[in-house]
Amino acid sequence: MLRFCCPFCAVLTKPSAKRIDAACLALLATLGLTVSTAHGQQRIVPMRPGMAMQRSAFNPAMAGRMLPVFPSGLFGFNPHSGFGNLAFLYANPYSMAGMGGNPYGASSAAGQSASSYGNSSTSSSDPSAGYLSGGASMTNGQGRFEGSQQQAYLLQEQVRGEQAANRREIFDEHLYERDKTPTAEHERQTFQQEQLERSRNNPPRTEIWSGQALNTLLADLQKLPARGGWPVLGTAELPLDEDGLKHINITAGNGGNAGLLKAEDGLHWPLAFAGEDFKAERERLSALAQQAVRQATLGGPVDVGTTGQMTRDLDQLHKELRRKAGVLPSSLYIEAKTFLNNCESAVRALQQRDAARHFTGVYALKAKTVPELVTFMTERGLRFAPAIPGGESAYVALCQALAAYDLTARAQIGQR
Repeated sequence: MLRFCCPFCAVLTKPSAKRIDAACLALLATLGLTVSTAHGQQRIVPMRPGMAMQRSAFNPAMAGRMLPVFPSGLFGFNPHSGFGNLAFLYANPYSMAGMGGNPYGASSAAGQSASSYGNSSTSSSDPSAGYLSGGASMTNGQGRFEGSQQQAYLLQEQVRGEQAANRREIFDEHLYERDKTPTAEHERQTFQQEQLERSRNNPPRTEIWSGQALNTLLADLQKLPARGGWPVLGTAELPLDEDGLKHINITAGNGGNAGLLKAEDGLHWPLAFAGEDFKAERERLSALAQQAVRQATLGGPVDVGTTGQMTRDLDQLHKELRRKAGVLPSSLYIEAKTFLNNCESAVRALQQRDAARHFTGVYALKAKTVPELVTFMTERGLRFAPAIPGGESAYVALCQALAAYDLTARAQIGQR
């Protein structure tokens, strides 16, 4: 009995054929063709539009598709009984599982269909699997996001805590430095105490002659408690007599020092101004000084013209002295410079309202003890002015007397 080959081999020319290859029929059905035996010849013809269709019962993925049903008795077979696999082949033309074979060498297992490329896959997929998988991924992502967000919040709180701790440390350091840093008042008191100790213990001669050491001791003595109007020790003899006290200059705190003008024979010019170059200024300044002293002695104010001319002459002498600084010995230059500075201080004293008190005896020191001297200076608001040449020894003696009295008084107060 002859078999027909695939219709694409063009060998459908055997009219005596009783059976046809199942694979060829399946392929023809896939292409929408069938076999006709009209007039005793077998031919491949298109399927008629009215040919019956049935649902595939072999491949669920092809459910709903209609398959061709061949007329019964064609070649002695029924496609729904003898060749029922044709419907499966039409639903999956590349699968030969219904015929017991796979054209690509892969076999299908129970409940599975063979893939056209030999890989087995499930016969069907759950449509909700993708939705559930996406939902799970979104839930996992949301969880990771919220976890990261909470970690960021925690880190932010840790940063805020560290910042607060740093601010507290800075504030504590500020309080510590404020408590340990000396105040301006503390610095002033410390400086005064150091100056007092310096003045008590043999201070430099320059500090004595300038009156600084004497004023420091006077300020400390004025703090001593009084008893019956006198300091604690009662009486203490001064090493100076009335003539010695005349060399002690005082001031009312305005910076003026009239001590240079108290000499009865007038100004004593240093050797640097003895030449003819300074004669005019020297003679005029001497005459103006005597005139100013007479005006002050009479109790009246000193003429402004007199003090003004004295100031101009002193300025001119300063210029001449600077011009000759290179040719004068250093000792003569220092002596001349000191004299001019004392003259300027005397002019400032003459310009004050209390100028007459320096020459009428109101500011004359009349004391026999240290307490009397301290009381006199305190009542009139006076301070010690710098010494003028010739009075240095009197300043040193007075400084020693004030220092001894202050040390003795403080020691007695400490014993109580």
